[in-house]
Amino acid sequence: MIDRSSLNSIFNGLLDDNEKFVSVIDRIINAGVKLINKTEELREGLVGFNGIYQTYIEDADFNYWFKVSDNKLEYEKGEHPDAPFSCYFTKELFIKILKRERSGTEEFLKGRLRVGGDLSQGLKYVKFHRMFFKYLQLKNGNNKNN
Repeated sequence: MIDRSSLNSIFNGLLDDNEKFVSVIDRIINAGVKLINKTEELREGLVGFNGIYQTYIEDADFNYWFKVSDNKLEYEKGEHPDAPFSCYFTKELFIKILKRERSGTEEFLKGRLRVGGDLSQGLKYVKFHRMFFKYLQLKNGNNKNN
């Protein structure tokens, strides 16, 4: 199992290498999607999140989106043409939020996190991403500070 310090050192090692950053984040997200889609209890957590959630990590040239429909989660790299809301990160900010060193909401209010589109979908985006990464942490035994 990965503990919090191991996960943090993996994330810290990603800042200097865009290719490694994309590869590792992509594998983490794919693992989370598979976990959620094959676990009934976790799929139930998707209720109310129907929509498309677009993320841009600008300095890594990495874009991805989630689509939630019928309690199923879909993930693809790239840009979804119908995403009603988008969130724009730097690698450093993305990792700090994953490590819970920063709050996405706080960073948005300080102007360090850009968003675009329907803000009501933005609230769902925030809740969805918190839920998604919380599930990953629980899977890996990292359930401290929840």
